[in-house]
Amino acid sequence: MTIKGGHRIGLCGTAVYTNGEISNIKHITSLNIRIAKEHKNSALKLIEHYKENGVCNTLIIGQVGSGKTTLLRCLNFLETIDNGKIVVDGEVLFDSTDATKMTEEKIRENRLNFGLVFQNFNLFPQYSVMSNLTLAPTLRAKEQILKHKDYLGATNMKQVAQMINDEAEALLKKVGLSEKRDFYPCNLSGGQQQRVAIARALALNPDILCF
Repeated sequence: MTIKGGHRIGLCGTAVYTNGEISNIKHITSLNIRIAKEHKNSALKLIEHYKENGVCNTLIIGQVGSGKTTLLRCLNFLETIDNGKIVVDGEVLFDSTDATKMTEEKIRENRLNFGLVFQNFNLFPQYSVMSNLTLAPTLRAKEQILKHKDYLGATNMKQVAQMINDEAEALLKKVGLSEKRDFYPCNLSGGQQQRVAIARALALNPDILCF
């Protein structure tokens, strides 16, 4: 999470480096605060707020080029891991020793565990803010309706569209951009684009948000 001045607070663990790059992250448990002294009080208040609300963040720290973004891309299956495993809540999503080729459908399913906010946000410039949030859930819903005749209790796309729009509206409200729903990315400031990107990443209800 980011506080005034761009300082970050989070839980972090031990980064294992191999040849100057992050090869593994272990023991993600300790609290790490990187803030200026003048913001220390506000940081502590913020930590207490998130503790009370059950929100836990992890902060991965490393040198420029050490592999932080590459690690996040691996978690989202945008890069292929040479050696190792990806395990979420005890479920193995990827194991480099498994010679079985993962299907595109399985990769898409595994990606649903993670939401990724790209460094340059990567909003779709041809779509409005609202459409940026609803596109992925709509495509996912169409796939589920065709395959299982059901999506979160909805049995047709009209019901699905209402559910997805309601969720998108709620996310925009949370990030304070309800009035920007019909704007395009080019009409937004950098900070507003970032908030849209975060809301879009949350639209599929991922278990883990990476940004």
